Amino acid sequence: MGDHAVTYDGSSWNTPVDIDPNTLISVSCPLPSFCAAMDFEGNAVTYTVSPKADQTIIVTAHAPATAVSGTSFTVAATAPAGAVVYSSSGVCSNVGATFTMTSGTGTCTVKYDQPGNDSYNVAPQVVETVSAAVPRFTLTIAKAGGGSGTVTSNAGGINCGTTCAADFDSGTSVTLTATPGGSSTFAGWSGACSGSSSCTVTIDAVKTVTATFSLVAQKVFCIVPNVKRKPLATAKRRIVAAHCRTGRVRKAKSTTVRKGRVISERPRAGKKLVRGSKVNLVVSRGKS
Repeated sequence: MGDHAVTYDGSSWNTPVDIDPNTLISVSCPLPSFCAAMDFEGNAVTYTVSPKADQTIIVTAHAPATAVSGTSFTVAATAPAGAVVYSSSGVCSNVGATFTMTSGTGTCTVKYDQPGNDSYNVAPQVVETVSAAVPRFTLTIAKAGGGSGTVTSNAGGINCGTTCAADFDSGTSVTLTATPGGSSTFAGWSGACSGSSSCTVTIDAVKTVTATFSLVAQKVFCIVPNVKRKPLATAKRRIVAAHCRTGRVRKAKSTTVRKGRVISERPRAGKKLVRGSKVNLVVSRGKS
């Protein structure tokens, strides 16, 4: 018998020629590429062994370091022996090279394997880990109405005011408080809250809350102006501008106040009265 091109993997023979491996009674492989065999008839037969090559998986699209629950990512890898097999464990699942996070806490393990073939050995497994992350959403505060005021939160640093938006982990409960400014009143919430008491929002998506502040109508009074020694026409204009009205006008002789100017007024200047109250005047008719 002569040399034959065969392969031996340590437990079985692949013989593409007319060799019956069942007739072999002994096999020794002193070299990685050479084996010698003895058959039942005592014939020594040598075989040239074709050893398999080692291979390495090359990751061309890596898994991310972190990923949010419910989101997906795709990896990619190549190997000399052919297609890479992807698998997962932990807080993710996969269909082929696409992995989906199934929780907001824990670790997802991404595994890359290649089983080898006639020419290549099994590739060493490549493993990557992905930390699960809780999704975050933005809560925005808007203000409406003619009044003024601020909105603050019990967490996250909202002070609107100046800071009117913040990001929160999904599931966070945020309580908002509205404080009206001077001459204003809080009219109520709209958007993600309603009513006029404190507002509590559960963050599970991007949300907006509007706080409405109304301007309080100011009560107007008649503040009696000082119109002494003013011409009557000027005195009347100032009385109206002070939310009062001119009452009885009486003329009197005066040696010190020029004719047509106010000698005295009643009530006195500076008096605070109900809006529209009358101011009575005494006007000079001159020295005669």
